[in-house]
Amino acid sequence: IYVKGGNAKKWAKAADVKASKKSYVLKKVNGKALQSGTVYQVKVASLTKNKKTEGRKLTAKISTAPGKTGLAAKKVKKATVQIKWKKVKGASGYQIQMKTSKKASYKTIKMAGKNAASYKQGKLGKTKVAYYRVRAFKVVNGKQIYGSWSTANVKLR
Repeated sequence: IYVKGGNAKKWAKAADVKASKKSYVLKKVNGKALQSGTVYQVKVASLTKNKKTEGRKLTAKISTAPGKTGLAAKKVKKATVQIKWKKVKGASGYQIQMKTSKKASYKTIKMAGKNAASYKQGKLGKTKVAYYRVRAFKVVNGKQIYGSWSTANVKLR
């Protein structure tokens, strides 16, 4: 298995995999972990016993998920909350979700653009605690690839 992408301009050997193996989890290239939010090209070639390439080579593009954002939330007025997060390199945008009780399910309240790093929400009325979570996403070939959630809570009363 060979990989190219991220900071690497040339094909780098990632692993030798036995023919009996049906899958392989790619975690490192040249001893370094894959970069979050990065597109890589992967080439698979069959080798003979003396390590010569034989038959067809298959090439595919893969993308790693964006990294995790840091998240902080604070009450700025009586029924208004402001959340702030750290921008993630290579992200196309951010998904913001909220719920008003521990047992409720999260609902998406905003899909923010790549330059956003905060969101202010008002009119929270009688809400006692607001629960927020944010994750970065990257658009690859028209599909959104999501990173991990970051969470924060705010007591309003």
